[in-house]
Amino acid sequence: MQHVSMLAWRPQMLLPALQQAKEAFPDAHLFACCQEKDAHLPSQGGLQFFCAEDADEFFKYGAEYGTKELQSSIGHWRNLMQLASVSLGSPPLIFLDDDILPDKNCGAVFSASLQKYDLVQGAYNGCLGNGIYMLVYFFDWLLDQRKRADFQNTAELMLRGTVRRTHAQASLRGLSGGLFGISSKLKSRQAFFPTKYPFDDHFFEFCCRHAFKQANFMDERTPASDIPTATHETVTSASFSKLVDHYILYVRSSIVETYSYYCLCGKIPQLVNNRHVLARISNFDAQQMCSLLTSQAALEKFKKAAEHHLKGGFGKPIDSQLRRVASLCEQDFFVGIEELEKEWANFIQEQQWLKDALMLANANPQHAKGALFASRE
Repeated sequence: MQHVSMLAWRPQMLLPALQQAKEAFPDAHLFACCQEKDAHLPSQGGLQFFCAEDADEFFKYGAEYGTKELQSSIGHWRNLMQLASVSLGSPPLIFLDDDILPDKNCGAVFSASLQKYDLVQGAYNGCLGNGIYMLVYFFDWLLDQRKRADFQNTAELMLRGTVRRTHAQASLRGLSGGLFGISSKLKSRQAFFPTKYPFDDHFFEFCCRHAFKQANFMDERTPASDIPTATHETVTSASFSKLVDHYILYVRSSIVETYSYYCLCGKIPQLVNNRHVLARISNFDAQQMCSLLTSQAALEKFKKAAEHHLKGGFGKPIDSQLRRVASLCEQDFFVGIEELEKEWANFIQEQQWLKDALMLANANPQHAKGALFASRE
């Protein structure tokens, strides 16, 4: 038996994901986390819902732990999913986002891999989620695909945040958000980072590797047969600014995550000889780190590429966003030390809350289960 927890962040996307999840995980206990008590959700047999508001009330997520902004973060919801799983029993827990369509053999691969590893990392095709890679694909499209009949429509979809991978993911590069599983041993022992920045899943992986060195983790030698696969869909934004907004968000996110590495272990990730290593630093200079990470995110290369393409011109809305990229500067990505310290403090508070909440869940799992799921059954 497996627990499969689905993120009901966007109820309109949940139904197709749910249909495929039920096929991929026919013997699993499926449940989903929704935002509000009166949320409009698809009526489907075999899926339980619990409400984040109810869970926060039961697990005493009060003002001493977090704000409303933190309560609505994906990282906090993932922590609620861990606790809900504890209330349902001891099996491993698999996380699926509402825009992930699992392959038919996904459940079987998870089942086999969770017997070998404490953290099972999936891989998906379809839409990209990383804002830096999305911008790379966009510029590649401008360079190579101009003569295609669908050029304008595809380019505009990219500007609105829908960038589809043109080739399969070749190797395991780290935890793919929304498609991973954790063993019973790790469940609720490590908190996800409650933040608006999209690094919570990746940082969860690092924290687990840092804290549980005796656990079994995947690495670059992991055979493809051990890696669950899925297709990633996404909601296309109404705004043509989404692509560049996402790029800025991801670079800023890398700054916050790097500071979090520093706070956790006094080291930061660096690329040395094409390999990521952890390097110890004596202090964290926010401006210096902004310069380093914008450089690694190819800001100057993107600016030059935008200036080059503007000479030929594509018309609106492409040229508008190219001008925006060309005008970006380091300060557009800067995250000050006050915000960095606040983000880290939020994580420490979340860790303590999860520890306290786990005691409540373990003290009377049946009571916790009833409190979470009764109103939705």
